[in-house]
Amino acid sequence: MNKASIAGIIALLIIGAIGASLVLREPQSQDVIRVADPHALGWAPFQVALEQKFFEDEDLRIDVIVVQTGDESLKALASGSVDVALAGIIPYSFVAFDSPSLRVIAQAMYAHDNQILARRDSGIATPTDIRGKRIGYAKTTASDIGIKQFLREHGIAESEVTLVATKPLAMPVALASGQIDAYSAWEPHIYNGRKLLGDDAVLFDDTKSVYTWHAAIISDERFVQAHTDELVRFMRAWARAEDFMREHPDETRVIMSRSTKIPEDVLVSIMPRYEFSLGLPDDVYTTIETDLAWANEQRAVPVKELPRARDLVETRVWTAYEKSANSR
Repeated sequence: MNKASIAGIIALLIIGAIGASLVLREPQSQDVIRVADPHALGWAPFQVALEQKFFEDEDLRIDVIVVQTGDESLKALASGSVDVALAGIIPYSFVAFDSPSLRVIAQAMYAHDNQILARRDSGIATPTDIRGKRIGYAKTTASDIGIKQFLREHGIAESEVTLVATKPLAMPVALASGQIDAYSAWEPHIYNGRKLLGDDAVLFDDTKSVYTWHAAIISDERFVQAHTDELVRFMRAWARAEDFMREHPDETRVIMSRSTKIPEDVLVSIMPRYEFSLGLPDDVYTTIETDLAWANEQRAVPVKELPRARDLVETRVWTAYEKSANSR
C-alpha cells in the first residue's frame, strides 16, 4: 500500500473519530413545559428565571403562552393548551368546581396590589364618590373580589355602582377615554392608567382599598404524575430566581422594567408590595377554602358542598423538590 493510500485511511479514521466525538458531545434534548403567563409583576421570579436561563440550566425548555389574567391562564390549562398555569388562587377557585383535576402544586407569592384607580374629572376624590359611577373589573380575578371588598369596606352597595366587565389591558384606555370612571386592577395596569391620566388620576391604595391576593403554580394531576421530575426542576429554577431577586434587587428591576414597561424608579416603590416565597405553607389551605366560599357565592347556582382544599393541592412535586434541595 503506498503512502498516499495510508495517509487517506488515517485521515478518514481521524474524521470518523471526530464525528463520533461530536455525536457523543451533543447536548441532551431539553424537556418542554408549556406555561401560561399573565405577564404581571406578581410573576417576577418566572421572568427572572427565563432571562437568567435558570430553566435551561435545569435542561428545561419553557414555551410561554402570554395571557392577560389568571382566569385565561387556567382556561388554557383546562383545555390542554399548556402544562402549567400561573394564576391567582381566586380565579383557580372558580375553575376548581368544574375542573377538579387542576391542582395547586405551590404557592408563589402574595401581593398587596389590587387597587382602585379613578378619574378626578368624574367627580371622584374620595372612595364614597364612586357611588353612581361605572367601574371596570375583570371577572373571576383579584380585580373582581377586590372591587367588591372595596365597596363593602366603604359602605357602598353593589347596586349603587355599575360594574363593567373589562379586560385588564383595555382598562387604562377605557378610563382615559371616559368609557368608565374607575377600575379595579393590579400592576402594571394601575401604572399604565396613571401614566395616561396624569394629574387627573386618583389612586385608592389605603388598607381598606387594597386587596391582597395569593398566586399559585398550578398543573393538571395527570401531568404531575407523568412529569414530576420536570416540575421539580421547574421549582429549582424558580427558587433560584427568588434568591437572585433578593441578592440583586437592582438587576431584578431592570428585568421587570423590560417585561412590564414600568420605569425602574417607579418599581422601587411598587416592588415592596410583593412577597415572593415559593412553598406550600399551611395557610394555603385556608386561602383556598376562603376563596372557594367566595367563588361559590358568585355562581348562578351555588353548590351545597365545597371541594375540600386538601384535595385540590398536589404535594408530591413540593415533597420531591424539598428532598432534592436537602440532598444538594
